[in-house]
Amino acid sequence: MLHPPGPEDYCLSRLPRRREPAPTAASRPSRRQFLVQACAGASYLALCLLLPRPAPAAQPQEQPPSLVVVDLKRCVGCRICEVECARKNYKTYNPRHANLQVIHLVPPVSVPNHCYLCKDAPCIAECPVVVDAAAGTRALYHDPKVKGLKLDNVACTGCWKCVDVCQRERSGILRRNEASKRPEGFCTLCDGDPSCVKFCPNGAMARVPITFDGRYLARNPYLLGEELARLWYR
Repeated sequence: MLHPPGPEDYCLSRLPRRREPAPTAASRPSRRQFLVQACAGASYLALCLLLPRPAPAAQPQEQPPSLVVVDLKRCVGCRICEVECARKNYKTYNPRHANLQVIHLVPPVSVPNHCYLCKDAPCIAECPVVVDAAAGTRALYHDPKVKGLKLDNVACTGCWKCVDVCQRERSGILRRNEASKRPEGFCTLCDGDPSCVKFCPNGAMARVPITFDGRYLARNPYLLGEELARLWYR
């Protein structure tokens, strides 16, 4: 009588075992082959260790404080810096909107007037709008990444106190924009790549690390022009 197979019918001990052929002398690697393979493996491992490994992705770092300076001996008053500044910061080629101004005087003297990012920043100190009391951030503030000046257009009330103190104590580059009711003229450093420096045809402008207080350069440009005229045309 037939009956379904039980577990004992599938016992491994009852299954026929496959016999592997015994290794022959021809199939065994010789000592020479073993040494060659071992040396090849060691060489490959050494090569892997010596190959340059891909550098880890660079983490964005804050840029050191810097400012833009001008070599007055090289400046020819071409005003290309004004056009590029207006294009970068205000999306227009009208130099009247630039954050710097080239002043032409008689006898012929050209004085680029711009924001020197004064260390004591009286424009920021005069701003009455405190956005973040804990961080001390005001409507006009230093960009934490590139250290240039930026304006919170929403928080700014257009009180013009930053403009007044710049006109009174520094070079007076800050001005009122009556259309937007917001101040203009502060240096943003163009997000870390100043266009005025990049496009100056004579290399008269340079971005340098701050090793001194910019307020000592933020002088009245007309008085500076008079001093240059006396020096150059005496």
